[in-house]
Amino acid sequence: MKNRKIEINVLDIDTFGPVFAERSITALKAPGGRFNGLNISFRHIQYDWNNTEKLAEVLSERKEWLKICSSEGGLFEYCTDEVIINNLNTLYNHSGDDIKIVGTLLHNIETVDAGIIAALKISTNIKPRLLGMDGLKGIIEHIKWNLDCIIEGNPRYLIFSLKKNSKQ
Repeated sequence: MKNRKIEINVLDIDTFGPVFAERSITALKAPGGRFNGLNISFRHIQYDWNNTEKLAEVLSERKEWLKICSSEGGLFEYCTDEVIINNLNTLYNHSGDDIKIVGTLLHNIETVDAGIIAALKISTNIKPRLLGMDGLKGIIEHIKWNLDCIIEGNPRYLIFSLKKNSKQ
């Protein structure tokens, strides 16, 4: 990794997470840190999942780059199927075949820990979707991505990865 340029682009409508992420990267790049000596840049890009133009622009500028995308507590937990599909199609259309997407999603309503449902009702006005694996599989039927990996075992989240369908 020492001879590679690494660019971390956080596309988020909010500023709290990106500020924390930037401070974390800075601390890890300091002498003695795990990222010390690595060429890592960080950029927060104001982004609304409902408008994929900015995502297309960022991806097009880096079309031939190796891309690893991650969405935790975002796209798959708060957006409609249409918005998820639009973002996944934008990622597909503006990236090479080696792109990977890793995401989290909440379990199906039938399988999520009941305490989590109660906590969500009490602690926040934010209403996440309980998309679950069934919902994700329904979305995948309408796009050119394959489900690559699923990690289960957490009472709240599923962790999964998507890869481009090489047969398209």
